Amino acid sequence: MNESTLKNYARSLAKMALHFNCDPTTLSLEQVEDYFLYPKEKEGLSQSYFKHTIYGLRFAFRLQGKAALALKLPQLKRQKALPVVLSQAEIERLIACPKYLKH
Repeated sequence: MNESTLKNYARSLAKMALHFNCDPTTLSLEQVEDYFLYPKEKEGLSQSYFKHTIYGLRFAFRLQGKAALALKLPQLKRQKALPVVLSQAEIERLIACPKYLKH
Protein backbone atom coordinates (compact mmCIF):
# COMPACT_ATOMS: atom_id res chain seq x y z
CA MET A 1 0.00 0.00 0.00
CA ASN A 2 1.21 3.49 -0.86
CA GLU A 3 2.73 5.54 1.99
CA SER A 4 0.57 8.58 1.24
CA THR A 5 -2.54 6.38 1.35
CA LEU A 6 -1.58 5.12 4.79
CA LYS A 7 -0.96 8.69 5.96
CA ASN A 8 -4.40 9.75 4.70
CA TYR A 9 -6.02 6.78 6.45
CA ALA A 10 -4.17 7.59 9.68
CA ARG A 11 -5.09 11.29 9.50
CA SER A 12 -8.76 10.52 8.95
CA LEU A 13 -8.86 7.93 11.73
CA ALA A 14 -7.01 10.28 14.10
CA LYS A 15 -9.62 12.97 13.49
CA MET A 16 -12.36 10.44 14.17
CA ALA A 17 -10.58 9.26 17.34
CA LEU A 18 -10.36 12.85 18.62
CA HIS A 19 -14.05 13.37 17.91
CA PHE A 20 -15.11 10.31 19.96
CA ASN A 21 -12.12 10.29 22.33
CA CYS A 22 -11.62 6.57 21.72
CA ASP A 23 -10.28 4.05 19.22
CA PRO A 24 -12.48 4.27 16.09
CA THR A 25 -12.51 0.47 15.71
CA THR A 26 -14.44 0.17 18.99
CA LEU A 27 -17.35 2.25 17.71
CA SER A 28 -20.70 0.82 16.71
CA LEU A 29 -21.85 1.01 13.12
CA GLU A 30 -24.51 3.53 14.17
CA GLN A 31 -21.86 5.83 15.70
CA VAL A 32 -19.78 5.60 12.53
CA GLU A 33 -22.77 6.49 10.36
CA ASP A 34 -23.63 9.43 12.64
CA TYR A 35 -20.04 10.61 12.40
CA PHE A 36 -20.26 10.71 8.62
CA LEU A 37 -23.25 13.03 8.87
CA TYR A 38 -21.67 15.34 11.48
CA PRO A 39 -18.58 16.59 9.61
CA LYS A 40 -20.41 16.94 6.32
CA GLU A 41 -22.99 19.25 7.92
CA LYS A 42 -20.64 21.13 10.26
CA GLU A 43 -17.36 21.35 8.39
CA GLY A 44 -18.27 20.75 4.74
CA LEU A 45 -15.66 18.01 4.24
CA SER A 46 -15.04 16.49 0.84
CA GLN A 47 -15.98 13.09 -0.53
CA SER A 48 -12.28 12.27 -0.49
CA TYR A 49 -12.17 12.71 3.29
CA PHE A 50 -15.04 10.26 3.72
CA LYS A 51 -13.39 7.81 1.35
CA HIS A 52 -10.15 7.87 3.35
CA THR A 53 -12.07 7.44 6.61
CA ILE A 54 -14.14 4.50 5.37
CA TYR A 55 -11.23 2.72 3.73
CA GLY A 56 -9.03 3.48 6.73
CA LEU A 57 -11.60 1.88 9.02
CA ARG A 58 -11.84 -1.15 6.73
CA PHE A 59 -8.06 -1.49 6.79
CA ALA A 60 -7.95 -1.14 10.60
CA PHE A 61 -10.75 -3.71 11.02
CA ARG A 62 -8.88 -6.18 8.81
CA LEU A 63 -5.68 -5.66 10.81
CA GLN A 64 -7.61 -6.48 13.99
CA GLY A 65 -9.24 -9.55 12.47
CA LYS A 66 -12.69 -7.92 12.31
CA ALA A 67 -13.19 -8.28 8.57
CA ALA A 68 -16.94 -8.90 9.01
CA LEU A 69 -17.39 -5.40 10.44
CA ALA A 70 -15.48 -3.91 7.54
CA LEU A 71 -18.05 -5.27 5.10
CA LYS A 72 -20.87 -3.36 6.80
CA LEU A 73 -19.36 0.06 6.16
CA PRO A 74 -21.07 2.05 3.40
CA GLN A 75 -19.87 1.81 -0.18
CA LEU A 76 -18.86 5.05 -1.87
CA LYS A 77 -19.87 5.49 -5.47
CA ARG A 78 -17.87 7.81 -7.66
CA GLN A 79 -19.98 10.40 -9.38
CA LYS A 80 -19.78 10.06 -13.11
CA ALA A 81 -19.08 13.24 -15.02
CA LEU A 82 -19.20 13.81 -18.72
CA PRO A 83 -15.86 14.61 -20.37
CA VAL A 84 -15.12 18.15 -21.45
CA VAL A 85 -15.32 18.42 -25.23
CA LEU A 86 -13.65 21.29 -27.03
CA SER A 87 -15.42 23.03 -29.88
CA GLN A 88 -13.86 23.12 -33.33
CA ALA A 89 -12.94 26.80 -32.86
CA GLU A 90 -11.23 26.01 -29.53
CA ILE A 91 -9.22 23.21 -31.14
CA GLU A 92 -8.15 25.48 -33.97
CA ARG A 93 -6.97 28.13 -31.47
CA LEU A 94 -5.14 25.46 -29.48
CA ILE A 95 -3.31 24.21 -32.58
CA ALA A 96 -2.49 27.73 -33.73
CA CYS A 97 -1.15 28.78 -30.33
CA PRO A 98 2.38 27.25 -30.29
CA LYS A 99 5.15 29.48 -31.55
CA TYR A 100 7.28 26.66 -33.00
CA LEU A 101 6.14 23.70 -35.09
CA LYS A 102 7.63 21.08 -32.73
CA HIS A 103 5.50 22.39 -29.85
